[in-house]
Amino acid sequence: MVQIKMHFSFFLTLYVLRGVIASQEMSDVDPTVLASKIKELTEQSLKHKEMQNHLDTLRYQRQPLVGDSLLNALSSSFSSKFQSRIAVVRNLRDVVIKSYSGTWPSAEQCCRLSSSELKHDTRFKQPASTSQVCELVSSTAEYNPVRLQNAFRDACIENLRNVPSLKWQYFGSEQGVTTTFPATKASSCGSYDNRFRPWYVQSNVPKPKQIVIVIDKSGSMAQTDNNGVSYMELARQAAKTVIETLNPYDEFAVVPFSSTAIVYSNNRIPNGGCFSNTFAQATPQNKKLVKEFVSGIAANGGTEYGEALKAAFTFFDNVPNTTLSRAILFMSDGEPNDHISTILNTLNQRNRALNNSVAVLTYGLGSGVDATKLRQMAQSTSVEVGSSDKIGTYIAITNPSNLRNQMASYYNFFSILDQATNIPIWTVPYLDSWGLGLMVTANLPVYIGGRLVGVAAVDITIEELLAESSYFKPTELSYSFVINEGGLVINHPNFPYVTDREPLFVEATSFERDSEFVSVFQSMKSGGSGQKSFVSTRILPAGDSKMYGMREVKVKSTYYWKQIPGTKFSICLVLADEDAQTALTSQGSLASGTFLYHRFDLVPPTKQCYHGSSFCAKDQSAVALAARSFQDPEFYLSQNASVSYVRTLTNYMEGKSFDPANTKPGVKDVVVATYKADKLWKAAESDKLNRQVFWRYVATEEGLFRIFPGTQMPSNYDPVKRAWYENAKANRDKYVITPPYRDAASAVSVITLTKALFEGKSGGVHDPVTDKLVGAMGTDIVTSYFQQVISELYPMCNNTLLYKCILIDNAGFVITAEQFVTNPLDAFNKHIASLEPEIAHRLQTNNVLLPGQCSNIENALIHETFHILPNQTRFTSSTGYPACKYFELMPVTGTNAYLIIAAKQSRSCGSSSPRSCSCFSAGSSTNTPTCLISYTCSCPCTSYNQVYQPCTNKYLFTRYSPQPCTPEIKDLTQLGTPPVDINTLEKCYEISFTVPLLTGGGVGSSDSSNLGPIIGGVVGGIIVLVIVFSVIKTRCRNTVTAPVVANAAAPTVASTPATNPNYGPPPTSSQPIPNPYANKPKVTLSTGASYSTASAPPPYNTAMNL
Repeated sequence: MVQIKMHFSFFLTLYVLRGVIASQEMSDVDPTVLASKIKELTEQSLKHKEMQNHLDTLRYQRQPLVGDSLLNALSSSFSSKFQSRIAVVRNLRDVVIKSYSGTWPSAEQCCRLSSSELKHDTRFKQPASTSQVCELVSSTAEYNPVRLQNAFRDACIENLRNVPSLKWQYFGSEQGVTTTFPATKASSCGSYDNRFRPWYVQSNVPKPKQIVIVIDKSGSMAQTDNNGVSYMELARQAAKTVIETLNPYDEFAVVPFSSTAIVYSNNRIPNGGCFSNTFAQATPQNKKLVKEFVSGIAANGGTEYGEALKAAFTFFDNVPNTTLSRAILFMSDGEPNDHISTILNTLNQRNRALNNSVAVLTYGLGSGVDATKLRQMAQSTSVEVGSSDKIGTYIAITNPSNLRNQMASYYNFFSILDQATNIPIWTVPYLDSWGLGLMVTANLPVYIGGRLVGVAAVDITIEELLAESSYFKPTELSYSFVINEGGLVINHPNFPYVTDREPLFVEATSFERDSEFVSVFQSMKSGGSGQKSFVSTRILPAGDSKMYGMREVKVKSTYYWKQIPGTKFSICLVLADEDAQTALTSQGSLASGTFLYHRFDLVPPTKQCYHGSSFCAKDQSAVALAARSFQDPEFYLSQNASVSYVRTLTNYMEGKSFDPANTKPGVKDVVVATYKADKLWKAAESDKLNRQVFWRYVATEEGLFRIFPGTQMPSNYDPVKRAWYENAKANRDKYVITPPYRDAASAVSVITLTKALFEGKSGGVHDPVTDKLVGAMGTDIVTSYFQQVISELYPMCNNTLLYKCILIDNAGFVITAEQFVTNPLDAFNKHIASLEPEIAHRLQTNNVLLPGQCSNIENALIHETFHILPNQTRFTSSTGYPACKYFELMPVTGTNAYLIIAAKQSRSCGSSSPRSCSCFSAGSSTNTPTCLISYTCSCPCTSYNQVYQPCTNKYLFTRYSPQPCTPEIKDLTQLGTPPVDINTLEKCYEISFTVPLLTGGGVGSSDSSNLGPIIGGVVGGIIVLVIVFSVIKTRCRNTVTAPVVANAAAPTVASTPATNPNYGPPPTSSQPIPNPYANKPKVTLSTGASYSTASAPPPYNTAMNL
């Protein structure tokens, strides 16, 4: 027994002493060594210091921002775009009147075009023919419909020649034929019907509508027509077609009925129960939800008309006073079980209470329907339409296959023939079905001989329409935005431009939350003008919002607003008081042969090479200019660049010709100024580090992007809106290092090092807080190389059996970790909470890793992210069972990084730590994003925004609600492929993926760094044996128990922060489980950013690329 005790004491003591040694070794780690290395790598690869010194030798000038003149200039630019489209659509209307004759088609159907007839057109982002029109003929078009003749085609060609940025021009006829220009290939024949599209309906019925669609789902609806399609399926198709005709200003509801009436309610989304008793705005999101409900309606039961009418009128009762046109669309195939007198009494009584404002349009389906009762129901209602009264109508549908067309034509009831109208209707933005993204349509109805024959229309993308506003960002704190007559935001710095989905268009008060803004908003909605000064909130990017959230600052500002002349849109200009734009003085021109534009598909470089899988310029950088670099961003976005354009631009930059693209003042100057980087980077090619560097680049606020080695960039690349640049701006006083991502050119894992550039100052002493940021530099370095750097700086990290060394950024995303050495792909977008949940638990519960939230307005979501405060000091703690790790988090001073070194815990474990963190959850049946409530730790996650009201399309924000997120990073549009086979080229320079060891510089390092752990282990083992022998000898003599380390259960914590109220120990079984998200406190950052701590997006899976 004594021998067993001796063995146990020996191993216990050995275990304790190993922990003591590990703790002492960790406390000796100096993170400033890593800080110096990051600075050295950045400076050595980028030559940032030399570039900043160069800027310090240049002269800058401040240009004050004058609100009234800027507002008028922006407003005038918008007005001219609107007026040019209005002129085009009027021209199309006039041409249609002249050429709408004959039934012989003068154009090919779009679905039958051959690829040989089409050529890729950048303006339309697809193959198209700008010399011809084509037709979309609906499968339900009238027999032998009237066609347009060639005069329409000729007018379209002339319009495009006069306004090169025009998008689709088209005419949709009442007979179901759409003639469109330019001609482009349709995926199928017969599927498109202009008569049921919102733009067409809105042109005929501009006044918003309230519609209840009542659908008979009794058992008899299971019968089929001659084609074998059930009446129920035809009714479902008809209802969905009606829903498709609605525009976002319309309101609607659906009431299926049999023996009883049922209403739609959606429990999958917050506040989705509103659909059961409240009209829903006809937003694309609501239309999609209700159509899904309609698809599930099944035939069964009796036929009680009275119950259906009661349910339908309940929706109107909840909005007793409205100026909207109102109607019930009632379809049935059978005899009602209730008596006609009861039905009419219910209908008349409920309608009378609403001042007889509801029209009833009935549709009898099949030959067995009781037409008398449905006709009586319709004719018992009469409503005012225009200047006259209209009685409800009954339509007998003997051929059930016609139900879709007949019912979807309901809007003709509300149509007001106004042949004198000359003012186009502008639609609410919608997603273009041809892939051009969000756009608005200007349309005019066309009358011939007092009869409506169709609608002429022209499109313009939101990106082009509002380019000046989108790219108006003279400084970080000044901007502009645009709303329509309904108060919906059309353009705002925090509203994204998307091309792949329909965003929520909501009121400007969702983005501008300050109470002082309400009066500004009301004036803008009513078409007023004015100016007002108050302290307002700025929401600024901190990087990608899903990963880093946003920054919030308070700024004394002046709001200037007015209605855009000739439109119902209003623009607002927001200027920070005493704000001024910084610009370089004239820098002259570049020397001949030194400017290289990135469009290598048009003008390849003289000296060529390949880099990874990219075609590049040998020993030369290339320059790309974003849309914001031009006086007319719309022209840049819509142009088809040519060889002549590239050569003329090159001559302009080299002082040989005029400016062909009308670039903004100062753009040429930054092109000349940043050429210094090209020379610095060429000199760095001989450096040993060059083998680990993939790309070097510099960007400026003007939208310039210079990359080395030179390569071609995507056409819509805007460096100012990329995550690497936003990270540099958000951490302008630091050397910034990003988490790893997969480089597109090489498929290798790389990290990015960035550093901000400031307005030049004589003397070169800069204050990152007050100095104007003019750009940023970045470099991509092989991740494995950086992992090796850490291993050499801290040799203990090589002993992976005892230690874990992890580098994270200030949001908790992992930069390097030993787990990723063998499988670097696992490192992409990895958060510390998913990699090391036990450590994340301690960081979160001790208020080191703080939660933050922002509202993704366009998708009604909340993104929860995390951040470490800039003043966080060294933090020491330990995890509980089963991991038993002792760890320290150490700020890497002067950077956005934090070093974590963890060792196996030497002391007895305390309470258990979580083995995994509560991350994104989606129910298998609902697929609803949810941030799980957790008492341990959480990952970044996404959840539904609980204050969004889907039926009214409004947010009920309070002063505690999270502020808006900044827009997500745009997808990039690739340009044409350079006409070169890169396999025939030489390498730009060698890139090494097998990384050599560095020498020196490490804490406790030597020339043979691998010997450190071995020697240390041997020496440590001897010391342990000596101590153990002494302990055993003492025990045998005195028969005392094994020694206990003082305070073993309580880890030491340096600079212990206040307890995080959102986290705490798990409740005991006898305690009620508290809600950690109730009464959510606010955490205010020293930067002025405030976050409401609660809930937490699934790990972000998009690479943080250039």
